[in-house]
Amino acid sequence: MVKIIISLIMIACCAPNVTAEVLFSDNFDSNCTGTACSSQGCSSSYPTGWDGWYCQDSQPATVDGETKYAGEISTPGRGGAGKSLKTWRANGYWGNYVGVLGKIFSGGPSDFWFRYYQKIPTAFQYTGSSGFKLWRFNTSGGSTELHLNVTCTSNCMNDGKLSIGDTLTAWQTIADHSELASIWDGEWHCLQFHIDLTTATITLYIDGVLTGSVTGFNISGTITLLQHMPIGNSNDDHTWISQESWQAWETDDIIIATTKAETDPDDAEPTPVRKLNNVTGVRVTLH
Repeated sequence: MVKIIISLIMIACCAPNVTAEVLFSDNFDSNCTGTACSSQGCSSSYPTGWDGWYCQDSQPATVDGETKYAGEISTPGRGGAGKSLKTWRANGYWGNYVGVLGKIFSGGPSDFWFRYYQKIPTAFQYTGSSGFKLWRFNTSGGSTELHLNVTCTSNCMNDGKLSIGDTLTAWQTIADHSELASIWDGEWHCLQFHIDLTTATITLYIDGVLTGSVTGFNISGTITLLQHMPIGNSNDDHTWISQESWQAWETDDIIIATTKAETDPDDAEPTPVRKLNNVTGVRVTLH
């Protein structure tokens, strides 16, 4: 009789242990209550978890009989539930950083993922020649500033693109006009950035799809500050030339984390995790 004895020796069968950390998150649903939220004016009563709500210009403002504060946290949020941050602009109000949020990072990371959802109305317009800022990360090394801007030549909705730059390096396109136009449609879309200061590389995913990657910037160290979130000043001497009626640039569900899995879009398939990555030492013995 022949007996077949199969011995399996499984070594290092599990995936490496990688610790994921959420550094900051906000869905705007419960961080703002009481008088500060009922008036919605950026002030010293900034939302919980943030470190600034910029208000360089006077507020509120009235356009066509409708009064708005530059920054509001109000219903509805993404999906029709909860709240979102609504940054209002109309007829030249406001050209500065008004209504946007800031977050300080103490001992922040040098390699991280940054995700948020935004909703841009089709009626939202900017007709300047230089575009406007969307956010700015300050870093501890290099030029110390990394910007995401909408850059354009006449009308940003018609010819704008998403560009990354710092104070010493030329702008690089990370999403072309067609890609920007696809999210300028009045619907919610996910923007997910991988920012690696060690290689000076920034990668963008839109709605979970790889859109662009740019590198060669004068940035290094760690992140220290997120500013102008989600829409900062224009590049034309801080003067907005916008649509006549109030339109809100909406933002919701912000996450900054150390791994992509923590920031993958909520409605996307989860990132696969391999349960078994190595099987070695298979011995077959014949008797």
